[in-house]
This record gives sequence, structure tokens and C-alpha cells, in this order.
Amino acid sequence: MKRSLVSLVAKGLAMGAVAILEAGTVGIAWGGTDVGNGMPVGITRGQTARLNVLNSATPGITCPVQLMFFDSMGNELARGMFEVMPGHLMFLDLNGDDVLLRRAEQRLQIYGLGATDQANRRACGNLVATLEVFDNTTFKTMVILTPPNLLFAPGK
Repeated sequence: MKRSLVSLVAKGLAMGAVAILEAGTVGIAWGGTDVGNGMPVGITRGQTARLNVLNSATPGITCPVQLMFFDSMGNELARGMFEVMPGHLMFLDLNGDDVLLRRAEQRLQIYGLGATDQANRRACGNLVATLEVFDNTTFKTMVILTPPNLLFAPGK
């Protein structure tokens, strides 16, 4: 039952429209710059962007994952390294209040990236990513972007 529930969650998360990163880094990206070729998302003060990654394998191995946020010019805004155990979820947050405090803009276009190294690509073929934007006061999700398939497709 647990395996089919995780499989169902993974399939549910795998619906949507985000492009797979075509260059150098193995993973999935939202963006239209050097970072990736998918969809951007905007945040403003009072909002947080959260990049989630689920290891949907049960049983499986713990997967090393690097999560990152970039602005529209490809400048890195945040980065985190995580060990995602089978059946678990990890996330990286980017608070609009913090990032816009240092900028003149009122709204920021951002892109999220999840990556693992080449050595773990096949073994970590069950990673699924989502990118959401939520309100800092109510915690209500305003936007959620999901990839069209698993984050690191085995055999590619």
C-alpha cells in the first residue's frame, strides 16, 4: 500500500509543464536564461518561493540533491545541499521579503533548479520536483509548477 501511495503521489506531482534542463547540469529547471528553458515564476514582498524535491523510491537509496534559485539574469539567489531519503521530501525556500530588500524591483522573476551529480543520476531516477509560491501571512499556495516527468529520468 505504501509503495502504491508514493507512486500515486509521484504521478500526481509529475503532471504539469516544465522543461528538462538541456545543458551541463543534470536536473530540471524553470527559466529562460542560461539556467534553463522552462517557465519563470514571479515573487514579491510577502511571498516565499519553495523548491521541493521528493524521493519517490520505496525502497531506494538516499540521493544527494542540490537545490538552487536564480534571478532572471542567472545570478544565484539561494543554494542548499540535501540528502533525500526514500519516501521523503526536502525543500529550499526563497523569501521575497529578504531578497527584494536588497533590490530596487518590487517584483522578481526567479527560476528554480534541482540537480544531482552524474554518478547518482541513474540510481536517483525517482526524484520529483515542484516549485510553489505561497503567501507569508496566510501560507496559502498561490502558484505551483510541476515537471512533466520524473526529475532525473533513468537511462537518459
